[in-house]
Amino acid sequence: MAVPRILILMSDTGGGHRASAEALCHGFVEKYGERVQVSTVDPWIHYAPWPLNQLPKLYPLIVQKVPWLWILLWRITHYSVVATPLVGCVAMWARKAVERTVREHRPDLIIHVHPVVQAIFARLMPSLQQQIPSITIVTDLTHPHPLWFYGQTEHCFVPTEDVYMDALNAGLKEEQLTVGGLPVHSKYVKGIQSQARLWQRLNLSPKLPMVLLIGGGDGVGALPAIAQAVSSALEGEKPIGQLVIICGHNRTLYAKLQAEEWPIPTRICSFEPNLHEWMVLCDCMITKAGPGTIAEAQVLGVPLIISGFIPGQETGNVGYVLEHGMGLFCAAPKEIGQIVRRWFTTAPDELRIMRENAERLRTLNATEEIVDTIEELGLLRF
Repeated sequence: MAVPRILILMSDTGGGHRASAEALCHGFVEKYGERVQVSTVDPWIHYAPWPLNQLPKLYPLIVQKVPWLWILLWRITHYSVVATPLVGCVAMWARKAVERTVREHRPDLIIHVHPVVQAIFARLMPSLQQQIPSITIVTDLTHPHPLWFYGQTEHCFVPTEDVYMDALNAGLKEEQLTVGGLPVHSKYVKGIQSQARLWQRLNLSPKLPMVLLIGGGDGVGALPAIAQAVSSALEGEKPIGQLVIICGHNRTLYAKLQAEEWPIPTRICSFEPNLHEWMVLCDCMITKAGPGTIAEAQVLGVPLIISGFIPGQETGNVGYVLEHGMGLFCAAPKEIGQIVRRWFTTAPDELRIMRENAERLRTLNATEEIVDTIEELGLLRF
């Protein structure tokens, strides 16, 4: 019997979509091994013509340099009178890309983890006369964009009750929906068996509390200023804590921070594929409000300081963290430094409570449940 082919479609517009796609890919392989064939594809990068193939590169530039334009696009595309013709125009450009993607991968099941990619494929698939079932994995924790909700999807997995209600209001039926958290790679769920060996391997001191500062996959935001403020706040006759900074793919930032002198024990890392190892050791984490990072922090019980967010899709994530008591929001570097100092000295109970709240929210087996449900729905035929 033929091996079922699963195609996970995403776009590298932010690291969260790829993280969810990779978690799902690993989940299928972990359960079925060679009984399934799973591919993760960004159709814009791999198949689309110019200028569509530039969208993943343009996305961080627009968000950082002209945020007003991004929030305008985000808001106006909530209205079908704008979204429908816009999707139609993009679909005309993307038609050959969609055809090539489907022809080369010949999927038996398509899984969408990006709303725009889903909208384009949903628009074009009927005209291609392709009867391929599709699944939606919503990767926004709250206030998702309406493009996530495609009525003809076989099933839609949502991470929270808030998103579940949005899906119902958008016209999806109860039997199309499952609430179960964001897919997180099993390496976060399993954690690290021996923290003692990890402290030694990563060259960190288990005697000092550790703060982890990350700027996302592209190392964006006020990361240098926050790093300096935290380092200064934890300075003393003896260091109050230690700092690990993840710069992502930003080589310029990495080189700049490496050249600095730090008054406390500090590690500077570039893109870190084993981020879970640092997270499992840290006492708190400073990050922007990416949903994937928040879900990973929940799994590991890591208190958060949200230092920034992308207007639109990440705005609601700040409220999610605050509402559930798993962290704080602060954009001022000096204040962030003072919060960390307080947590590490006079207010350790605040950290403990936030850690407990994060652990209470976590869904340890979200990826496994998604994989199991897809099989139960009869969408994988062995």
